[in-house]
Parts: sequence; C-alpha cells; structure tokens
Amino acid sequence: ESRDYEAALTQLRGGKYKEAATGFIGFIRRHPGSSFQPSAHFWAASSLYQLKDNAAAAEYYAKVANQWPDDNRAPDALLGLASAQQAQGDAKAATRSLERLVAKYPSSSAAQIARQVGAWFAFTVVQIERDLAQGDAGLQYLVLQLWHARSPWPHLYTAIRQPGIHSGAG
Repeated sequence: ESRDYEAALTQLRGGKYKEAATGFIGFIRRHPGSSFQPSAHFWAASSLYQLKDNAAAAEYYAKVANQWPDDNRAPDALLGLASAQQAQGDAKAATRSLERLVAKYPSSSAAQIARQVGAWFAFTVVQIERDLAQGDAGLQYLVLQLWHARSPWPHLYTAIRQPGIHSGAG
C-alpha cells in the first residue's frame, strides 16, 4: 500500500503529472480503506490541476474537503477547489469555496491566502464596474489577465506594453 502511494508521490515530485494522477487514482481504487486516502485524493487533484483537467481536479479537491473535513489537507483542498473552479470560469463557485474556507478554517495559511484573493477579487470587481461605466476597457483587460494568470506579473507587463491598452482606450 505505502509503496503504491510513494511511487505516485515520486512521479508528482518529478513533475510527471499524468503518471502521478494515474498512480494516485489507481491507489484510491485499490486501497479504499487506506489512511492515505485524503492525501491521495489531494495529490490526485493537484496532478490533474497541473494537467489543466480542472473539472476532475475540482471533484477530488471537493471530496477531500467534504469527506475528510478534519484532515490537515482540507483547507488547502478548498483553496485548490476554488482555483479549479476559477479555471473553469465559475467565479461564483470559486468565491463560495473561498468563503467556506475562511469560515471553517479561519487560522489556516490557506484561509490567509483566501482572504487576500477574496479582497483583491472584490476590489477588482468594483474597479471593473466603475471603469466600464467610464468606458475603460484597458483596465478590464488587465484585471482579467491578472485573475486568470497563476503568475500575474508577466501578464501585467504584457498588458501594459500592448498598444491601445491604456486607461481610457477602448
């Protein structure tokens, strides 16, 4: 049992996400009573997220959060769930997951990140609405690039450097 889990974990650490996902999903099926189930689900979700299979990642993250809410990975699973939901274009579900994370695990490091993301997201929604009312498409483009990017700074630079993407440009 532990050999199967460790083999999948080695694949994940090596950046072999497809092999890791296959390994963790196989482990989950072969060892349904294992104490490694919450971690195997979490790492399967993480591998699937890296492969951009966001729907499957969301399912595995949700299972960790729902079936093992007392597991130490549950807060991170909710954060991962929100990321997968956002990647699928479901900002409302992502916001609900962040709110659930902050309410259920307020002192976790994942909740600290969720608060920052949530505050940033709320600010940008207000900013977009204001700028759209003023006809500013540039900031909307910039915010959307930041929201969808894992590492926003290269996208920020690209957005600022693009011709016609400036405050007031439409």
